[in-house]
Amino acid sequence: MHFTFVSLLFLAMVLGSGPIQAQPQTMPANPPALGPATQPATPLPRIGVRAGQIVNRQTLGPFHPRGFNYIRLFAQRAWHATFSPDHYDAARAEAMLADLRQRGFTVVRVFINPLPGEGIIDAEHPRQFSARYLANFLDFLSLANRQGIYVIACLCDMPPGPRYHPIAGTQPDNMRGVNFRHLHAGGIKANAQYVADFVAAIKAYDPNLLSTIFAYELDNESHYAAKHPPFSLRAGTVTPANGQTYDLASQEDQQRMADDLTIFWANACVEAIRAVDAEAMVSVNVFTFNAVQRPGAGSHFTDQTWDGRIPLRPLALAKSNISYLDIHTYPFNARTFQKDLASIEFDAVKSICAERGLPMICGEFGAFSSAYPHFPTAVSVMRRHLKTLYQVGFVGDLYWTYDTAEQEYLWHACSENGAILEMLTEFVPPRK
Repeated sequence: MHFTFVSLLFLAMVLGSGPIQAQPQTMPANPPALGPATQPATPLPRIGVRAGQIVNRQTLGPFHPRGFNYIRLFAQRAWHATFSPDHYDAARAEAMLADLRQRGFTVVRVFINPLPGEGIIDAEHPRQFSARYLANFLDFLSLANRQGIYVIACLCDMPPGPRYHPIAGTQPDNMRGVNFRHLHAGGIKANAQYVADFVAAIKAYDPNLLSTIFAYELDNESHYAAKHPPFSLRAGTVTPANGQTYDLASQEDQQRMADDLTIFWANACVEAIRAVDAEAMVSVNVFTFNAVQRPGAGSHFTDQTWDGRIPLRPLALAKSNISYLDIHTYPFNARTFQKDLASIEFDAVKSICAERGLPMICGEFGAFSSAYPHFPTAVSVMRRHLKTLYQVGFVGDLYWTYDTAEQEYLWHACSENGAILEMLTEFVPPRK
């Protein structure tokens, strides 16, 4: 579920020039370093992909990524406070992780806040990561390690400020907002540097904790902005980071650009992360075109929708070097899921994923109370949706959310004495 206002932060990012390599430029380490840990963690077995299956790399047995999104929000606004200084609740997090372990779940997904002060960037020293924020995240990672629960770290958006501005440069008029980060050499280079810095910070504290990371997700619900250049333009040309020139008067050429640069951006960030941790899994998650009232890819010239977002095309992501594909689905009625699948060209996506050995998971699914005001109906629909996900080929799922009562418009797993939690537990395969 994407909280869109932080995407506006990238309007402040500025553009570099010239072609880039996938590996970001070498920079000084991002201080302050927290580490080494006084008591290093016991490494968990690394999780990876083999022949299209998610496996325990130690035993080569199947690994089932089943779990929840764990989200704490600021009371004043719907934004991520899970690890923010003065908001992190270690006891609550530990109780949740212990509950997941006892029930047989394996994965929890959390969000990294990019904002200064409340997030990963230190407010007083904006070239540095926040020691307090990072300490909270590392504590959570250590708690997860002790429970044998793996963590998906979702790196939302880009931090503003002087750490990454010099890499990015100034935005040109024909690449604005979030589009800049996915299309331009400077934006891609800055993004790759940020994700590499984050992995390096974990490694500097305790390399053993790297094994507790199931995967790094490069953003939440990655998308282009239809109302910002170049996708808002209908004339002229543009030459993004891959050095090719695209005709902006052509909807087909705009979509080809979006697909080509989706792969280019994802591969640059994957390479940057694996330069720090060669065994890391990396992914990109998206909502469907149907979720934003679009029939599919290559229709943004004529789409009639209030939502300005265009998801990165799953068909393009399936051709990149990510480890698995994460597609989010929220069934509002009996027809939603089939429309979701049709809008992302699911048969073709599934075929390419099978060919390239790329598993598919559903990293977010959930029930809106407006769609299902009768709670027992919500439970029944979620049970049916979960069965359907696996029937069509998904191999993992994470419910939105475990216990986020701050979002009153969604039924979380612990709602109404945990009926959804109990239902989801029924589907958990035994841990070996």
